[in-house]
Amino acid sequence: MLKNQIIRNFANNLNNMSPKRNDKISIFLDANIIVRFLTRDDEQKAEDVKQLFLLLEAGKISAETDAIVVAEIIWVLSSFYKLDRSTISEYISLFLATNHLIIKEKPLVQKAVELYKNINADYIDCFVAVVASKRKIAVCSYDRDFNKFEGIERIEPKDIVKKFQ
Repeated sequence: MLKNQIIRNFANNLNNMSPKRNDKISIFLDANIIVRFLTRDDEQKAEDVKQLFLLLEAGKISAETDAIVVAEIIWVLSSFYKLDRSTISEYISLFLATNHLIIKEKPLVQKAVELYKNINADYIDCFVAVVASKRKIAVCSYDRDFNKFEGIERIEPKDIVKKFQ
C-alpha cells in the first residue's frame, strides 16, 4: 500500500516537472549547445539545437546565457576548430541577435566581439577592455595587448606602488 502511494507520488512529481504544451519554459544555454549548432560536427545534435532555436525565435521558450559562456564558445571555435576571427565574430553576432535570448551583459559582449574581430587580441582581453572603458578605470596588467585598445590605460602594479612611496 505504502509502496503504491510512493510510486503515485513519484509519478505525479514527474508529471508536474514536465512542461505542458502551453507552459513557457526557460533554459540556460551552455557553450556546447551553440558549438554543436555552429560546427555541425554532430548532425543529429545540430538538428536538435536548430529545433530548439526555432522554439526560441518563436517565443515558445526563453533562454539565457552569460558572457563567460560566449568566451568559452569563442575559445573553442578558435583553439579546437581553428576558425578565423572574422568567421567567429560573424557566428557570435548572429547568435547574440537571437530573439528571446537573454545575456545580462549583451551590449558589452557585442562591443567585445567587434573589438575581437578588428584587433589582434584575445577575446577575454577585448571584454576586459570594454568593461574597463565602461567603468572608466585603468586596466592593471602586464599584458601589452591592452595598449592596442583606444582609450584604455594600462598600468602595471609597480606604477601604482610608486604613487604611494
